[in-house]
Amino acid sequence: MKKNTVQKLLAIGLSCILSVGMLAGCGSKTESGAGAATGEAGGAESTPAAESTADTSASTDKASGDIPTLIWWTVGGTTPSDYTDCLANINDYLVEKLGVKIDIKVAGWGDYDQKMNTIVNSGEYFDMMFTNNTNYSKFINLGAFENLTDMVQTTTPDLYNFIPEELWNGVTIGGNVYGVPSYKDSSITQFWYFDDQYVQKYNIDLESIKTMKDLDAPFRAMKEGEGKSFYPLQMAQGSPFNGFFNEYDGLTAGLQPIGVKIDDESRTVVCTLEQQDIMDNLKLLHQWYMD
Repeated sequence: MKKNTVQKLLAIGLSCILSVGMLAGCGSKTESGAGAATGEAGGAESTPAAESTADTSASTDKASGDIPTLIWWTVGGTTPSDYTDCLANINDYLVEKLGVKIDIKVAGWGDYDQKMNTIVNSGEYFDMMFTNNTNYSKFINLGAFENLTDMVQTTTPDLYNFIPEELWNGVTIGGNVYGVPSYKDSSITQFWYFDDQYVQKYNIDLESIKTMKDLDAPFRAMKEGEGKSFYPLQMAQGSPFNGFFNEYDGLTAGLQPIGVKIDDESRTVVCTLEQQDIMDNLKLLHQWYMD
């Protein structure tokens, strides 16, 4: 992608992370260019590096008389019924404001990680990709993301100044920025919810439930009262217990067994599965299963 197209891409300021990417080292360089990727801290968007793209790429240079179309891979559920009309309206706006169009490709939540791995490792062309803590650092190590450190400050100063420094630090690896963090959440809140009929029937004090252990009493009350065929907690095989590792920073490694305790001032990386609090909750979860 030509540098001016990359600048236009950054100017879009989509509510996800922008990462300009190149697939050098992930596949053979071709004239059609390398790919780009996005992530979630949101998420991230990526575009191919200028040195590895040409006029034959999916993002055609505007000087040729054609409007460049940026290929954007993102993650989501069912495609809305009005998707085509909405995309047409978005592209009308982008052509007017930035001189580009976007082709949004959506992969399902269950398929997304594998799909992005395949795209990055095969060298399939793309301009932007949603990325998050499961693959951001991995794709950087593969050389899939462009270094945006200077570009986001010089080309899009308003965007750079709008996003808090803490979020920029969160996407900085090795002193460099490879993605524009999605500035949409200022905190994470863990919660559980109950069917109100059981809350009333068993007089469950919702305000007293602060930890996983606090769920034990209401779960047992409902199970005893409703009988053998009733399950107060239902989990599919392989699905995690929501919020299980919230007390640990996963370091965007995408590996649940490692992390840093959020209140550990020494910032020591530990095996989460060996920590006493995690062990206690695992034993509690197993006890619920057995009972």
